[in-house]
Amino acid sequence: MALPSLATREQLEEGLGVAPITGLDATRAEAVLFRVSSLVRSYAGRTWETTPAPDAVVTVVLEVAQRVYLNPRNTTTAGNGEFSAAYAIVGLSLTDEEKRAIDGAVGRRRGSLGSIETTRGDPVCTTGYVPTGPPPAGYDFPWCALDGDGTVGW
Repeated sequence: MALPSLATREQLEEGLGVAPITGLDATRAEAVLFRVSSLVRSYAGRTWETTPAPDAVVTVVLEVAQRVYLNPRNTTTAGNGEFSAAYAIVGLSLTDEEKRAIDGAVGRRRGSLGSIETTRGDPVCTTGYVPTGPPPAGYDFPWCALDGDGTVGW
């Protein structure tokens, strides 16, 4: 069973500034909304089957749907006489900003800094210091104490 679109045709009409979309264009609008909703669900890893999608997700669906609806052939450049246009984003895809919006809506953080434990519970070394020369010739050099009694092993 196919899930319903995450945004409505009426919302798409509002975003496009046209109302109502009728006939074959309405069928195409519904198909576009369904395809974009499937893409967003796949990326988000959520279905929003029993709860409404967050506003940020609906906004992304509508933005992508508008792009696809207005440029169904994925034209990258178009021209007519002195007028020409170039489209930066074409096709059914998500921009980095749209992915960040979805990530934020589902509570997923990407690109954040973290730490990874690199030991297996081995005893942690204590720091000892090795003289680099007779005083006051140099500074003591830090060295890891590996001996069982905690003394510097050199």
